[in-house]
Amino acid sequence: SMAIGIRFAILTGLSWVVVGAFVGLAEKRGCGSSRFLLVSSSFSLTVASLLYLTGHALMPGSSFFQFTAEPRAAACMFACGFFNYWMILAMGAAMARGPNGPAWTITQSGFVFPFALGVLSGNTRFTWLLAAGLVLVLSNVVANGLLRGGGSSASVDDRGGRRAGWFPLALLAFVFCGINQCASNLVSYLPEDVRPEALERIVWVAVGSLGGWSLDNIWRLLREGPSPREAGLRAKYLYVAKICAVNTTISFSASLFFCYEAQDRLKDASAAAIAYPVMVVSCFLGFAAYSVIFLRERLSRLLWLAFAAGVLGIILLSAGAKG
Repeated sequence: SMAIGIRFAILTGLSWVVVGAFVGLAEKRGCGSSRFLLVSSSFSLTVASLLYLTGHALMPGSSFFQFTAEPRAAACMFACGFFNYWMILAMGAAMARGPNGPAWTITQSGFVFPFALGVLSGNTRFTWLLAAGLVLVLSNVVANGLLRGGGSSASVDDRGGRRAGWFPLALLAFVFCGINQCASNLVSYLPEDVRPEALERIVWVAVGSLGGWSLDNIWRLLREGPSPREAGLRAKYLYVAKICAVNTTISFSASLFFCYEAQDRLKDASAAAIAYPVMVVSCFLGFAAYSVIFLRERLSRLLWLAFAAGVLGIILLSAGAKG
């Protein structure tokens, strides 16, 4: 069960490579992360609704298509989507104001929260192998942030100085990252007979993300008033719809078959602490492989060392969690 959970966690992390690429495309076209998250969440709810309708018609007795609305699980998954929305906005604001690499690294290091949750809850026994694996995974995050994320660059103001205020925003994104991952992981801590199926978890995450988007836009309206109609808005939404159609197919499938199954299996195997570290570092390893194979990029010696540290980190986390 633990071995399968680790495999599913790795596959989840690899799927995030594609999701991250599409978020980048939305930003490059000036569509914005907020609009991307709105369309993605709406697509997820639409697909989930169609699956529920089809499932109830074809397999009326299947537990997979039951919607339990268990209050604790619903609250956790709503919080996961809600804080994920604000994490992405805070990280984007930090990167706009300051050095991209450190801002990105600080945010992604939020996986130490669910790691600590697993250890402090007593689910995962602390071992020195586990600690060594975590250090190697963190070193992979730092190296990718500083060497690949543009750690030496920074936004500047009109006087040529670095804009102030990026670090508190990055720290906020770090906290939001930890909260959304802990919230998702906590559902696996519920008794097995009340855990909702993956399809229901996807619904609550999407609703939470839309809740974040709604609060964000209400706040902007109250603070700034109605904004003038944006030029090329229809074209931007059409472009976002295209990339979100592909993104939803990949991220929805990964969540449905791998992500939540990995969390449940690793929790049941007393290894809940390693779920998100394995997912995060797998994402970075997948992106490194994508860069070499498809983009024909040459990795620096330090990035190759980071790659090796990430692989070794997964091995040590797995060995350490077994105790």
